[in-house]
This record gives sequence, C-alpha cells and structure tokens, in this order.
Amino acid sequence: MSRNKTFLIAYDVADSKRLRKVFRIVSDYAIPVQFSVFEASLSTREFQALMEDLAVVVDDQCDSIRCYQLSPGALCMTLGQVRGGDAILV
Repeated sequence: MSRNKTFLIAYDVADSKRLRKVFRIVSDYAIPVQFSVFEASLSTREFQALMEDLAVVVDDQCDSIRCYQLSPGALCMTLGQVRGGDAILV
C-alpha cells in the first residue's frame, strides 16, 4: 500500500466562474491555508484524480495551477493568523 504524499497547491485563475469551480474541486481534496493556497495529503490515485478534475476546468492560456510535493517531515512555521493545524512560530 502506498503512503500519502503532502502537496502544497496554489492557483491563479483569471475568470471568476472558473475560479469558483477550481476552488470547489481543490476543496474536495485539500484544506485551505491561505487564499488560493491549499495543503493536501493524497495518494497517487487521488492526486491523479485531482489533476484530471482540474484539467477539465482550467484554461491553460491564462490560468496557473501549481502543485508542490513537500518532502516527508517538512516543517510548517506560521506567522500571523493560524488556520487548521498550523503551528505558530514564536
């Protein structure tokens, strides 16, 4: 059985209708940590499904979606408003 991998997903979508659709799709897979930035723990199959769902909606001429795979044990430090299970940097 494969382990889930952690991803940071960020997007910039030019059209408000597509933006709402992208938000809904990504929200099904991930937790929002900032506006248009999400964190997800996904299996390979889930990640592929997310990308397939997004590919139907985005306009590759004017939208941008970036998915960064975080290394295992990557540390998240937060300054300011805390969302979800973030740690606070003191």
